[in-house]
Amino acid sequence: MITAQVGVTTQHFTVPYITSAMFKAEATGLPTDALTPRGTPQQQDDQLARYILKASSEMDLFCYGASGGCLRATTDTETLRVRMSRDGFFHLSPRLTPVRALTSFSSGSDVAAMSALSDLSHVEVEQASIRVPAYPFTGFSSAGPLQFGAVASTAYEMLVTYSYVNGWPLTALSAPVSAGAVTLNVGDATGVYTGAQLIVRDPLVGDEAVTVTGVTANQVSITALVHDHLAGVQVDGLPVAFIDACVEITMGLLKRRAQEGARSPQGRRGGAESGDPGEDNLERGFGLLDGFVQVRTR
Repeated sequence: MITAQVGVTTQHFTVPYITSAMFKAEATGLPTDALTPRGTPQQQDDQLARYILKASSEMDLFCYGASGGCLRATTDTETLRVRMSRDGFFHLSPRLTPVRALTSFSSGSDVAAMSALSDLSHVEVEQASIRVPAYPFTGFSSAGPLQFGAVASTAYEMLVTYSYVNGWPLTALSAPVSAGAVTLNVGDATGVYTGAQLIVRDPLVGDEAVTVTGVTANQVSITALVHDHLAGVQVDGLPVAFIDACVEITMGLLKRRAQEGARSPQGRRGGAESGDPGEDNLERGFGLLDGFVQVRTR
């Protein structure tokens, strides 16, 4: 039996960019306690969370199209053939940006002859590109051959597979923390690095910014907290535009829902067709994302 050769792909699922508590803390003027007829408070919150998730999905689709990318930090893997440039580097242009880190790199003449780069200290990571020294694989640098025998030329394509972190960190506290704490236990520390600033977004006591001083697995060391925070509170490094966009798009979706619920079976309210009540919110929300679009879809 022939074994199928499976391509390396990465598929991600959207996660909400704000919590229900964050949305309800905004001055939206929209009721959130009647989204499910005769529902319990928990059912109302669950329904609101569905609209927030849909808004977050719309944000990802608007920015990345059908590429499968998302705004939150993820680790993605790509495989392609690339030639060494004249400066002795492999120049990579990842499909998802901003690039935060290169986590692994392998190269070879084909899939059965791949070698991993064991030292990433000479890799150059920029927001939209990665430069990887080619000499560990080709024996050739910008200064000429580094070994005797045949070496790869700039005309010869090498197969490379690499994994990289891209996007903005988004997670939540997996355990409560007290004022003065210098450690956060979070659900996913992808994209969190020493020196970065995170925001603990807590509608109960107010947001606070912390600076990362170290990361071990999903435990993040930080500058001391000012407030107590419960488990489930969002922690992120998202631009403010993402938070505002998610609020606006969620508002637009909820307004559309309210209008549809008020229509008669003939699709009319008050005997006349009305406009889209959520259009202004949707336009404002997507407008906030214009500077982050990688694939134009709208």
